[in-house]
Amino acid sequence: MPNPLPFLLVGGVLAAAAIAVLAVMIDVALRGESIDAMFPTVAERVPRASIPASILLFAGCALFLGEMFRRARWEFREITLRTAGMTTMRIRTLPLWAVMLWSLLPLTVWMLLVPLPVAFVRAGSDPSDDLWLISLLYGFVAAGFWGIFVVSMVKRLAYARGRVSTAGARELRFWRIASVQWRIESWFGFLAGGLAGLLPLSLADVRTTSSPVEPGAVGLLALIAGALAIVALALACASPRSGYVEGVAESVI
Repeated sequence: MPNPLPFLLVGGVLAAAAIAVLAVMIDVALRGESIDAMFPTVAERVPRASIPASILLFAGCALFLGEMFRRARWEFREITLRTAGMTTMRIRTLPLWAVMLWSLLPLTVWMLLVPLPVAFVRAGSDPSDDLWLISLLYGFVAAGFWGIFVVSMVKRLAYARGRVSTAGARELRFWRIASVQWRIESWFGFLAGGLAGLLPLSLADVRTTSSPVEPGAVGLLALIAGALAIVALALACASPRSGYVEGVAESVI
């Protein structure tokens, strides 16, 4: 495997740059100014609020590869119709306490992106509409990643029970595809956390425009988020039925 250090360095630098740009955007929006003036050379059709997300996407790819090169053992095989995934990674898992500490990172980011702007507005600040676009987009993502951490910890506890799977061949294949290859519980956890993370935006007292999240939609959003969370936790608890050991991931093709 390649040396992980260059990937981690590049990813770290890109992540720091994206966070810096996002912080300046929030500051500009809180002062009631438009973020469009920050990027005079960028084409008008490009949404300015998506620029940090684009940088974070490349940063995430580099950091993910670097971490997998550092902590995972890779295996390759010829792909067949029955076995599918041709790449298997056996990842050295972190202690549960370390996962819990890492989960505080997206939670802190969410607090800075959603509750804090709401508090500023309720205290009398008059931000531009760009602030709510940023809060909706990045608050959803931050809360979604926290949801993934919660599901991951539940999944860890499910594996810690140590029960041997008694599922049949078809059920083993289903859980292998759903959990080992697609990580379906993480997708549901991300959506549940993301939607729940937007609920505080309904408390924003916006004077000049409509609220970023209409109070009348809170009940429906909460119901959807709750249903998705239940599905995510149920899938996480059932994931050991794949028959695979904890920390194994497999490619789809």
